[in-house]
Amino acid sequence: MISTPHFQSHAQQQAMLGCAAKLDPAKHPRRYAQLQARQRLNKEVRWLDQENSMPGILYARERLNQMRLERRAKQAEQIKPLAATGETIIGMARAIGSTPRTILSLLDEFKITRGPKMNLEA
Repeated sequence: MISTPHFQSHAQQQAMLGCAAKLDPAKHPRRYAQLQARQRLNKEVRWLDQENSMPGILYARERLNQMRLERRAKQAEQIKPLAATGETIIGMARAIGSTPRTILSLLDEFKITRGPKMNLEA
């Protein structure tokens, strides 16, 4: 009968059995994936703890606002050539995957002028 060894400490157990942090992804892909998932979860938990403090909340709001401004600037750059050709509001919205209301607010916010209207007569 094989007896199970008794470990005096976690460090002794790691030394004898090996540490999960040193897993070879090619040799143990399932265990390595589980380790990566645990590490991501721990990182998210630490991030949430930081974000729930007042400075963290203010930083998150500023960062979110900055990301929104960057996204809107990128959308404005995408609709400038479309507006110059006289594309319709709905056409511009479909082209960039947005709503007509967003297009109208972008045109107003970034002062984008629209070109001549397209001739729809056949």
